[in-house]
Amino acid sequence: MAKAARAKHILWLIENDPKDGLGLFQVATGVYRLNCQGDDLADPDAFKRAGEAWLEQIKVNPGDAEIRRSAVNAIQYCAPEQAEQMLIEGKDESGLGRLYAAAVLGITGESYLNNDPAGSDAAFRARPFAVKARRVLEEATEKDLLVAAAVRLLRDGATLWADGKLDWDYTPLGNALLAKARPLAPDSTASDRADNTPCAR
Repeated sequence: MAKAARAKHILWLIENDPKDGLGLFQVATGVYRLNCQGDDLADPDAFKRAGEAWLEQIKVNPGDAEIRRSAVNAIQYCAPEQAEQMLIEGKDESGLGRLYAAAVLGITGESYLNNDPAGSDAAFRARPFAVKARRVLEEATEKDLLVAAAVRLLRDGATLWADGKLDWDYTPLGNALLAKARPLAPDSTASDRADNTPCAR
């Protein structure tokens, strides 16, 4: 009953205020998130309905970057192919970098308390999309994509590792991406943040 009530309210927010969610989409907590697996509140059916609602909002508001970004954030872990298409249509290279890094890490969703990754699953890392994502990152030369991917891979990888939720050494790939990103964006504060993560060196 709790899941059903929660899903009902979240779907209402998407359908009636997709840009702000009555302000909830702009706060640091994730009370509005619907994960498809990985925790007690995960709800695959509600996740699917939410994904369909977000796709409808993008059709209605094709030029709204904030709505597109919220839609990607909502579906990226369990429907990465759809999220990728949204980002390609929006020409969002940074978003693609973050999406590919999350797929490589096998992130299952984000915490309901903050923006930390909630968990990692080896099965997610083995999905065809994750295999493709790693290949794309290894071959990437686009600045914004590389910087965003390096930051997310090293930051979220460190968080998952510290929490005992990752059984794979993400640092060789993260450091390789950072090495490619740094000469392309020598003044980027984003690449500096990646370089200062605990496991980036």
